Amino acid sequence: MSWTLLREGLAARIATIDGLVVHEVAKDTYPDRNVAVVLPGEPLSEPTGHRGKVGYNTRVVVMCSRTDAKDAQRAVDEFIEFSGTKSVISAVTASKATGKLPVDGVAQADDTRWVRTVAYGPSADVEKRWQADLHFYSMVTA
Repeated sequence: MSWTLLREGLAARIATIDGLVVHEVAKDTYPDRNVAVVLPGEPLSEPTGHRGKVGYNTRVVVMCSRTDAKDAQRAVDEFIEFSGTKSVISAVTASKATGKLPVDGVAQADDTRWVRTVAYGPSADVEKRWQADLHFYSMVTA
């Protein structure tokens, strides 16, 4: 399975969250209030130690802009929670058996799990925008 298929699957799952605009590739600017961008992690791919399996690392950067920094922080908090209707983690790791999600790159992966949340705080380049990076790991059949 390819990185492109996995990235498209992650974006499709995150797009099920109401009020969050998802981009599966980076853009120069993000004018929307609530944005998630699916980006390669570091390293992008690595051996898993299992024959025929490859591990992919992915970052989902969640950014929220408001007129007040506190409101921007609260908006990001809602998307980076472990559960709930606005949780990116829940959307990505949802069971393929629920029938609510397409059979996408994530569903075809042997395993996709949330690893960590980092870089939580105000954006360095946009005033009154908060962001956080959610890191995911997927094991796939090569």
